[in-house]
Amino acid sequence: ILNNRLMLMFEWGTMVDDEDDSESDMSLVSLYDTLGFVLSASDRTVIWFGPQLGIRSYSVTNEADMDLNGFGLTLGAAIGSDFIVSESFNFGLEAGIRYIGGNIESSEYGNYGMDFYGPEGFIGLSAMFRI
Repeated sequence: ILNNRLMLMFEWGTMVDDEDDSESDMSLVSLYDTLGFVLSASDRTVIWFGPQLGIRSYSVTNEADMDLNGFGLTLGAAIGSDFIVSESFNFGLEAGIRYIGGNIESSEYGNYGMDFYGPEGFIGLSAMFRI
């Protein structure tokens, strides 16, 4: 059995540059699509595993008040479990690893920007409503 999980996320936080210890405020809108192959299912739980593809939109303001905007792609794998509370409501837990690639640039200051890439691990909790 197979399930498709579409997740829209809004994130914000502080990004730290290890080279000069500078900090930047960051907000991020992400859309992830996970194709979950069911490994085990019962009346109350479903355990699944599958690939995940994502797109991201970045908005960053650094210490010099320079605004940067960008785009990124992710590719990874996730494993998770859904806990069935009722016919129309589930709780979910998932974890995995994904590889990120992207670019942020400033339209205010000409060609200022940077490419970035690398792995990231994640853990997520979800509440799912079925219609």
